[in-house]
Amino acid sequence: MLCSMNNTHFSIVPQHIEGSPKDLNYPSMAVRVEENRAFTVKFPRTVRNVGLAKSSYKSNITTGSQINVMVEPSILSFKSVDERQSFVVTVAGKGLPANSMVSSTLVWNDGTHSVRSPIVVYTIKPSN
Repeated sequence: MLCSMNNTHFSIVPQHIEGSPKDLNYPSMAVRVEENRAFTVKFPRTVRNVGLAKSSYKSNITTGSQINVMVEPSILSFKSVDERQSFVVTVAGKGLPANSMVSSTLVWNDGTHSVRSPIVVYTIKPSN
């Protein structure tokens, strides 16, 4: 999102931080991919149970046909409050045209509560 405001990776993330902005443990997931190139991107995430001690959340993905989104594991079962669990969201596609943006949504639901995370994949035409 910050990149659309003409910020770069280097102006957002200090030089001493390892990894990529996509690896930050935020609920939203966004990545720029090269135009017209197949891609597979993994977003590792860790969540903490702030609800009931014993609860299970099932993942549900809403997406268009331009990308495939998978979550592993697809169900998070918590035994206690403050328990942490990790999952990986994998987004893949055959390639997106220049200056395009595709969105998807991951929703974790326990039957009562829903936790929603937006997923955005975009291309930017390189400047000369």
